[in-house]
Amino acid sequence: VTPTPTIQPSSTPLTLPTATPPPTGVPTPIGGSPTLTYFADNALTVLDQVGNGVESYQLSLTDFGPTSLSPDGATLLIDAVDTQTRSRQIYAIDRTRNRITPLTSGEGDNFHASWRPDGQEIVFTSTRDGKADIYVMDPDGNGVRLVTPEPGEHQYPSFSPDGSRILFESTREEQQWALFTMDAQGGLVTRLSTPGKIFNDRQPRWAPDGEQIVFVSDRDRSSGEYEVYVQRLDGSENQRVTNFNIGSAGGPTWSPDGTLLAFFSNQNGTNDIYTVDSTGGEPRAVLQTEADERWPSWGR
Repeated sequence: VTPTPTIQPSSTPLTLPTATPPPTGVPTPIGGSPTLTYFADNALTVLDQVGNGVESYQLSLTDFGPTSLSPDGATLLIDAVDTQTRSRQIYAIDRTRNRITPLTSGEGDNFHASWRPDGQEIVFTSTRDGKADIYVMDPDGNGVRLVTPEPGEHQYPSFSPDGSRILFESTREEQQWALFTMDAQGGLVTRLSTPGKIFNDRQPRWAPDGEQIVFVSDRDRSSGEYEVYVQRLDGSENQRVTNFNIGSAGGPTWSPDGTLLAFFSNQNGTNDIYTVDSTGGEPRAVLQTEADERWPSWGR
């Protein structure tokens, strides 16, 4: 549970230190796209297509959440806790101007921000009304509207590739987390997870073709830890992609061409970023360092 904000962040952009190459490790070609962005401890790191670090930003924030790179690759959305105010808010990092701007403020926590494919809106989670609900806002943080007024907790949203639907996790029907889609206005809700289940399906993301999703689930782990799965929207062809059995996986995301998945796992004690073929196979560590690496996000 994250702390309740005590100070509203300023909307004034702050200049970041000049981006520098991150510490070197053993690079592994990542394929799929020119950039893969992730957090290593408190540094935002950007890798190129062959696994070399091209940017690293040291941030005065902590406890980072998922990232989302804008369609043009210029702006990265993050959520994090400010080390001074202890509030969790959503920030936009302008990679071209080297600036970071808070997009949210006020009561409650704001997190899990993701771009609409045309870059015209951002979908996110907020507890501003006492529970986790899904909202949409303009790229500058204005025009906020609620899209999940129903009972239960709703979070981890993302737009479909055509922008018409939103994929999310929810406890709207049971205590366990299940996966749903709805239209961009909050209607026409469709359940994707098996009804009456006793396990959790979480952290879903659309495939680039809009026909499949990737997510994590504890369905096959009596320890309650998570593996990565892929399934079609109709629930068919459900496939377990990882088989770590030690540690847990999180934050899965697709490469733009849909051939690869990136995720993080603590199977070796600390979190590392891995890629794996979307059809399964042996996961490959992207960069093996002593840093705690989380929340990969692919971009073009």
